[in-house]
Amino acid sequence: MLFLVTEVSSRGSVFVRLRPDERSPHRYSFHSFDFLGLNHYHADMESLHAPWRIEYILAPKPQLDTSLFTRIAQSSDDEANRVIARDRTCFALLNTYPYNGGHLLIVPYKQVADLNGLTEEELADLWKLTRRCINALTQVMKPTA
Repeated sequence: MLFLVTEVSSRGSVFVRLRPDERSPHRYSFHSFDFLGLNHYHADMESLHAPWRIEYILAPKPQLDTSLFTRIAQSSDDEANRVIARDRTCFALLNTYPYNGGHLLIVPYKQVADLNGLTEEELADLWKLTRRCINALTQVMKPTA
């Protein structure tokens, strides 16, 4: 099962990624997107390194019956789950191990393979919440890039 995740960086960039497997939360896949030959990294591309993530990456992961996002969606403990906004069809949460400050995720409540699995209303809600979060990040963090 794939989980659609929309990420918004503190600079206002929006990334849509498909996360293939709950048991491997640090892996992302772009197999459903056509990047016109961009199947390798450019030689000048700088690798990101976030050493604070290593404890989580190496820690044993429990086998769970539900996905991370389903558990967060159904939880009422938004503070512990870093949920910053909830809408009718989606919610926003801060990344626990971000590469950059302000990195957050916009997640639909419905688990779908890709954007085509969302209704027009759900898709509109997802992008409206994304825009709200970008505006909030811009106001609070005042990015310059």
